[in-house]
Amino acid sequence: MTFWFHRNPLKHTIAAPFDLKFAATNAEAVKICSELRKTREKLIEGLSGLDSDETTIETLFTEYLSLLRGFYENADPTGGDTSKLRGVMKFKWSHSMLGSTLMSQIDVIYEVISICQEYAFWLMKRTSLLVMKASELSEDQLKKIHKDLRRASGVILEMKSNFIPLLENRDPAGSDLDTKVLDAYICQCMAEAQEVTIHRAIALKHSSSLIAALTNETSQKFLEAAIQIKALEISKFGKWMHYLQIKCCCYNALTYSFYGDNLLAMEKCGEGVKCCQEAAKKLEVLAPLCKEYSKMKGQGAAPKLEQTAFFQHVRATVNRLKDKCERENTLIFHHKLPLEVPKLELKATHGLVAPDEFKMPAISSYWTPFACTAFEQMLMTMMKNLSLDESPQGKEKSPKKDKKDKKEKKSPK
Repeated sequence: MTFWFHRNPLKHTIAAPFDLKFAATNAEAVKICSELRKTREKLIEGLSGLDSDETTIETLFTEYLSLLRGFYENADPTGGDTSKLRGVMKFKWSHSMLGSTLMSQIDVIYEVISICQEYAFWLMKRTSLLVMKASELSEDQLKKIHKDLRRASGVILEMKSNFIPLLENRDPAGSDLDTKVLDAYICQCMAEAQEVTIHRAIALKHSSSLIAALTNETSQKFLEAAIQIKALEISKFGKWMHYLQIKCCCYNALTYSFYGDNLLAMEKCGEGVKCCQEAAKKLEVLAPLCKEYSKMKGQGAAPKLEQTAFFQHVRATVNRLKDKCERENTLIFHHKLPLEVPKLELKATHGLVAPDEFKMPAISSYWTPFACTAFEQMLMTMMKNLSLDESPQGKEKSPKKDKKDKKEKKSPK
């Protein structure tokens, strides 16, 4: 069985200099800023290329998150509250489905969410690249795809559950802060990981009932993802939604095929034939769906039913099981076909995918009590200067403007 994955664009950002001048008097604080700047630069560069070394990316990703953690969590064992440092810098990021426009927030949590999402999208892109490069995937490659998709869904789920609720601003609709968009990504990753499980189950000739249960769950996951983004702007989300609908349709057809094969094994051949015929009908909607997908603007290769191996495999499987059931009924069982399609009675007990739990790395050892004190003093100085600028006394101190005004009053003679 071959695979076909649709992928959305990666995010965009600009450099974050971490030039916190008020902390420059403390060597340990300066070291933190320097490490943040260098690590972020290397990480962003690595995530921009799909051929980057994964071990290097993982190391940089962990180091950067551990450094950022000191800005939003209490790193000072003496009791200082460094969580107030969340707002010391502005970060700018684009969102995967909203083009290259950068949106900014003065919040370290926004940076944590954005870099974690970028890492998850990078993992998804890598799985797609692996599928496109390999004519036949090895056992290790299949395991890698399965693992990366579980990890990507786990990272996105962690951001959705525990970090995005901390933000004051989660606009606009359709951004990577929108829970509907995040739920669609999570469901897509889980469904695609289950595609790998289905591939293995078919290759190892597991029972048709087990395969039917898995394909049914996978179809429902793709449908769930499509429903999440259905109400969003069609010009931006249409191509992605059509992909999810196409996958839902394919696995729904396979469900009826394998369920029919299972009914045949139970000597309910008439019902089996009816299910296989229903599977063939399900495939009839693929042609218009794929045609619409290919016309949609946006990322993703346009599939052609007669050329794409994934669709060839789905159609071949549906036709093979339909011919088998019809042949057995003609030669042996002679059962009448029911008027109604048998109800699917399926419950998957094996092979279901869950997101891998993602835990933030511990705070970097660079965050010593001395460094925390320096950042807290920097924050106090910034707040003091801000209050002076906004005070009535601060506004009165504009001698240059006053002198200019007096000269202007004397000038007309």
